[in-house]
Amino acid sequence: MGHFMRSAAGRDYVLRVPGVANSALSDERLAEVLNWVAEHFDSDYSAGELRRFTATEVSRSRHRPLVSVLAARREVVRGLAATGPAPPVDY
Repeated sequence: MGHFMRSAAGRDYVLRVPGVANSALSDERLAEVLNWVAEHFDSDYSAGELRRFTATEVSRSRHRPLVSVLAARREVVRGLAATGPAPPVDY
């Protein structure tokens, strides 16, 4: 998740995938959960290296559904790969 948190497009993607966008959690709680997941399960980045999600950011993005999750992910991964480490395109 840390890779996606490196760019504005990656952050927007994470907040718009169906499991996140459709969560019953409040924007504040969802930001806390996403930050916790990134800090505890991403060994490529330390907590201090990641810009944490905010409730305002979650609110701004999560209510705009993705037309195609796969197409959006591929586009984001291509952008990440151009600037550093990135997840595999077909993960």
